[in-house]
Amino acid sequence: IAKELIMEIYPGIQLPEIMEMIQKANKDSIPLCYDNGNILLYRDYIATNISSKQNPLNILTDNPKKFSIGIISDTHLGSKAFKGKELNTFYDYLEKNNIQYCLHAGDWVDGMGVYSGQEFEQDCIGFGKQVDFFVDNYPRRKNIKTIGISGNHDYSFITKAGVDILQHITLKREDIINIGVYQGIVNINNVKFMLHHPDGGNSYALSYKLQKILETLENNINVFIMGHYHQNILLHGYKSDIALMPGSFQGETSFSIRKGLKNVIGGFILDIDRSSGRIEYTTRWIKL
Repeated sequence: IAKELIMEIYPGIQLPEIMEMIQKANKDSIPLCYDNGNILLYRDYIATNISSKQNPLNILTDNPKKFSIGIISDTHLGSKAFKGKELNTFYDYLEKNNIQYCLHAGDWVDGMGVYSGQEFEQDCIGFGKQVDFFVDNYPRRKNIKTIGISGNHDYSFITKAGVDILQHITLKREDIINIGVYQGIVNINNVKFMLHHPDGGNSYALSYKLQKILETLENNINVFIMGHYHQNILLHGYKSDIALMPGSFQGETSFSIRKGLKNVIGGFILDIDRSSGRIEYTTRWIKL
């Protein structure tokens, strides 16, 4: 809405009143923002400032021959079952071990309308409240950046309101880096990581979905990370050097009970040593 139209509809309105209207709209899951006198949908604001197409991200760490990466997924901020204490403990571990980067395989927030009755299992309902809660409560450590993709719960705001919540979060948190929707690639010291967040339910064998997706990939992926299923699995040498599912930070919900799923809480640390000329991997599962 252009500022001229705002003044025509609401003659004499002042900025505090406009901001109050916008905050109320955000609480009702209508994603608006104020920009240079105009009221915009977040999707319009983001589309004019950030490209939706993501190229592979390339990173060099302080010691490219020997480094460690944190790997997590499915944090679900906004859910009553969000394990905030455990997530902070994991980031404390990263900080204590001087780990600079953490990879996140999607479902940063709990989203909206993903399944019937979801709103009754949430502390934060709607776009605005989940953004604010994330900005205030997702672990922030001085020397750690978190790189990740959107999952289906994050994507629910695109389907319901046409706005990418992870893109908006990156405008407010400089330590969060978005590399794609459902899939993204990051090269760290020339080691190629692919993050993937599939859809659909789990199979009888926990590794089946992981193996089937791996079979569709090119052969040049070093580390494949798959979220969504809230399980921890580690495979060596199956279409990639390492393939894993890194657990979650969401406890039991009525949805997981109905589906007979047991959410695994924790994350991986992946140590990589290239000092000998070959790549050597050591994995540590941090159970929380």
